[in-house]
Amino acid sequence: MADIGILKMMVRGAYDLQALRMQSGLRLCANFRAKLTDEPAEDEADPDKMSEQAEKIIDQLKASYKRLTDGVARNRTLPSELGFKGDELISTFSELVLVDQYVRLAAQEASAFRQMEGLLKPIPIYREYLCDQVGIGPAMAGVIITGLDPHKARHVSSFWSYAGVDVAPDGAG
Repeated sequence: MADIGILKMMVRGAYDLQALRMQSGLRLCANFRAKLTDEPAEDEADPDKMSEQAEKIIDQLKASYKRLTDGVARNRTLPSELGFKGDELISTFSELVLVDQYVRLAAQEASAFRQMEGLLKPIPIYREYLCDQVGIGPAMAGVIITGLDPHKARHVSSFWSYAGVDVAPDGAG
């Protein structure tokens, strides 16, 4: 049986990586926006959501990064600063390092979410029920399993109330 305490740390860690990756991505977009567009920046006040414009910038940066690092992919290192020749988007070595940090953070986040399923398989509620539910993947199942303690609720409706989806005394949801 999987240790729920370890699983809880892993779930929180994966979501922390996701938040950090999104914050880094927004900073990356702010740095490169002037090179890519004449449009004013969209409101990026919500740190939990990247705008469509920001996602396009990230895609362009990833493509440029891939072209610049193709020759060094075997060594998994960046080219040396000495003699670095950028492109129209990533023109300096420091910009390349900034994009590299984002790309590595995104890979680490993806890995953390992939590893979660291996820890969930031995847990009966995941294996026998949650994995078959539409809309519940390993990440959401991890949140449910580590966030809801069945011993603390007398009824299913107690979980509805805890999650904020119960019917309130005024009849409103």
